[in-house]
Amino acid sequence: MGNREDHISWQESDHFGFARAFFDRNLSKIRTIVTFARLAVMILGVCFIFLFGNLGPKIYGPWRALGATSLASFSPNLLAHCRLATTDFGCASLMFIAVYAFWSAQKGTRPAIWALTGFVNSLALLSMFTALLLGPTFILLALLYCIRNRSYRRAEKTCHSGIVNILVVGAGYNMTFKPLFYLDGLGRIYTTGAPGYQYYLLG
Repeated sequence: MGNREDHISWQESDHFGFARAFFDRNLSKIRTIVTFARLAVMILGVCFIFLFGNLGPKIYGPWRALGATSLASFSPNLLAHCRLATTDFGCASLMFIAVYAFWSAQKGTRPAIWALTGFVNSLALLSMFTALLLGPTFILLALLYCIRNRSYRRAEKTCHSGIVNILVVGAGYNMTFKPLFYLDGLGRIYTTGAPGYQYYLLG
C-alpha cells in the first residue's frame, strides 16, 4: 500500500482505518496473509497444549494431568480461538508460558530461566495489555514460595526478569526503550472507541 507513513490513517494513529486500508489494497494476497497470520496462532496453540501437558504431571501426577490435557485439547473455547488471527489466544498462551517459566525459575538455580521468564513475559505484554495481570500473579506466586520455603533469596533474582522485560518491551516499541510509550498506549486503547469489528470477526 505504498509508504505507510504517507497514509492518513497512519499519520493520525487510526489503527482501525489503517487495517481496513491494508486489507483493501492487498485483496489479491488476502488468503496468503490470513493463512500465515492464523498459522502463528495455531503454533502457539500447540505449544500451549504441550506445556500444559508437561506441567500437569509435576503438580497433579500423570493420570490427572492426562485427563486435564485431554479436556484442554478439546475445549471449544480453545479450538475456536486458536484458528483466528487475533491477539487473544496469543496473549493467553504467552501468559501461561510466562507463569510456567516463573514457576520453574523458582524451583531452579539457573539465572537463564529467569531471563527466559522475562522474555516470555515481555512478549505477552507486547501482545495485549491484559498481560499486565501477570504482575500481581507473579507477586502472589513469589510470596507463596517465600512463605512455604521460608526463604527470600529467590526474590533478588527477579531483577534478571525485570531487565529483560525493559529491553524487550523497549525493542518492541520501535527500539525506543521509553516506558512512557507503553503507558500512553495503555491509556489510548481503553479511552478511545473501537468502531467496526468486521475485520476482527473475519479473523
